[in-house]
Amino acid sequence: MIYIILNIIGLVLGIYAIKTGLEFNNKNTTRETRVYLTPSEINILYNDVRIVNRAIAATLLDLYRRGNIDIREFKRESRNKSIADYVVEYEFSYINGNNLKDHEIHFLNTIFEEDITNNTDKITLEDKHNESFLNKMEEWLIRIYKNLDVLNPKSSDNLEESKKLRNIGFILLIISAFSLLNKSNFGLISLIMAFPAFLVSLNLKVELSSEGKYIKNNLEELEASIKNKELNDLSEYELIKAIAIGIPMDSLIPAYEKSADFKSIDIMTKSLNEYGGSNFDDAINRAFMGFTKKTKSNDLETNLLKGLSFS
Repeated sequence: MIYIILNIIGLVLGIYAIKTGLEFNNKNTTRETRVYLTPSEINILYNDVRIVNRAIAATLLDLYRRGNIDIREFKRESRNKSIADYVVEYEFSYINGNNLKDHEIHFLNTIFEEDITNNTDKITLEDKHNESFLNKMEEWLIRIYKNLDVLNPKSSDNLEESKKLRNIGFILLIISAFSLLNKSNFGLISLIMAFPAFLVSLNLKVELSSEGKYIKNNLEELEASIKNKELNDLSEYELIKAIAIGIPMDSLIPAYEKSADFKSIDIMTKSLNEYGGSNFDDAINRAFMGFTKKTKSNDLETNLLKGLSFS
């Protein structure tokens, strides 16, 4: 009789674990968020570090939008005439550090460490080979992750709930083992219920918080809507978010054509390479990432080519 009672308790605990998992997946999926994310935070939240070059590009464009820096396109003669006659570069000028997050201040301090102006050609040739510069860019990413901690389950109530469900899983295993060792097949009930308890516990540890899931779901909807050409009249910030999450030119340009004109988006979309990719993307890739392969209209694929002279 005791085995029946224990495994009924196990069944209840297992149902609780399943119910908790379902509630977590559906929690707060329709509410509006008041969390403001910078483009770099959006990029890292959505893509981790897969396309960090777009985090840099979107950050520069957003700082330009907000009046913290100025951006000017210029052309220089190519150092490798067999590749091209000229190369499109971009100059950045510091204006102010108003209303910035910690990682944005660090980013500007890194770019303008020696002067109030810098450009992609100088960074390509000098700064990216400077160990101090590289360390500071790495620190920039670390600071972004720290700012995203509020969206991370490790800093939310999810972790406590995860520990509770993990403990429930162990209790269910003990009940199961006790029952089965005493030749009670009711132990299979607790054994089966232990699996969802452990799975939900793990899910709560690795998943974003409800706030983070809401934001990421909205970014997924933004990406799908832009690629399906369903959105009109996007704001400047929404277009920069689209850049941050990695929307290529063949989807970004049609969305921009249905929106108002913005100087920041012009920088990305009005100057294109021979493959339909953005010259601004290419300049950021050369300067900050060491990527020499040009982007295309339909993707951001790049590769790091070592030992080649920069064009």
